[in-house]
Amino acid sequence: QVACSLELYDATPGREFSVLDYLFNPNSTRAVSSFDPAPLEVLSQVFFSRLVPVAGGTTRTEQGITAKQLLLVTNTDQVYALDRRWVDPRRPRKQKLTQDEMEEGLVPYQDTLPLAPLSFATLDKQVLGARGVLVEPTRLESTCLLLVQGVDLFYTRLSPAKGFDSLEDDFNYVLLLLALAGLLAGSGALQYLSKQSALKQKWK
Repeated sequence: QVACSLELYDATPGREFSVLDYLFNPNSTRAVSSFDPAPLEVLSQVFFSRLVPVAGGTTRTEQGITAKQLLLVTNTDQVYALDRRWVDPRRPRKQKLTQDEMEEGLVPYQDTLPLAPLSFATLDKQVLGARGVLVEPTRLESTCLLLVQGVDLFYTRLSPAKGFDSLEDDFNYVLLLLALAGLLAGSGALQYLSKQSALKQKWK
């Protein structure tokens, strides 16, 4: 299966005018009309996929901060969650990335999209007659809810960027409480010693 990724960017050249330009050099400015279409720069990239999608969607969170995933409904009645960075047309065709490219989260270009069994949102289940997905955000920015529609229904929650705003189920709350109690006790002891030291200084 061949997939083509396109992204549109505003290619309007930057214009920096000051008040002095308008007053003393009016020829350096030019009229701008809202009726003129903005020039566009189109980036494209072609990928090969071992999956055959029949429908799709994207993850959606409350603030839109979390990195998105593409939700591909396959012809095998499953849903595959593909990180958007894998279909980014800006992926450079080189193995050694620059510092700016690494900060952008880009990965080197490969013509075949990755296929990881653990990335199936439906896990090892099949949703008979899967034909679409519904996605709703939750109060947690890291999490959204997914409903797969078909003859069957499948419901789950997704965390595209892991649960960065929630604690793990096996989080050690007892250790946290002990650490807080230790900090409070240490703070109280230091405050007491400080007062005693100040009192001794006054009596000298």
